[in-house]
Amino acid sequence: MHDERDLATRLTQLERRQRLTVAVLLVSLLALGLVAAKRTAPAVVDARAFVLVDEAGESRAQLALAEDGAVSFLMKGPGGRSDAGMTVMADGSVALRLKNTQRTGTIEIAPDGAAHVRFMQASSKAAVELGIDGKGRPRIVLNDGFGKVVHQAP
Repeated sequence: MHDERDLATRLTQLERRQRLTVAVLLVSLLALGLVAAKRTAPAVVDARAFVLVDEAGESRAQLALAEDGAVSFLMKGPGGRSDAGMTVMADGSVALRLKNTQRTGTIEIAPDGAAHVRFMQASSKAAVELGIDGKGRPRIVLNDGFGKVVHQAP
């Protein structure tokens, strides 16, 4: 009989511990759920560069800040055969470049107000250039396939 009472007491204590353990586990899970639910994305992410890579690990886009203060955004097509980029230089000039295997187009604006639009062949020799100098005077230049100027105004 004595053994039965000891066994019953031990069983009662074990059941209490079991209930307490389950209660602590449930409260812990509830607290963890509340913390996870309140977690939000940061309002600001600080970095000097962001690089996007494809499944093969190849860089396909980059947003970066250079040491001189220039900021650039570059996107590349598969295999790097075409790209597009924008840059704001430390001196305040800005540039946009679009390139594929056949042609390149650029738009550039200098701090003094000079602005140019250029379309080039794959050889990087300017084929067409339209622009305005810093004083607002227009300019047009047409080149042949070898880069020789065939027309210029003024």
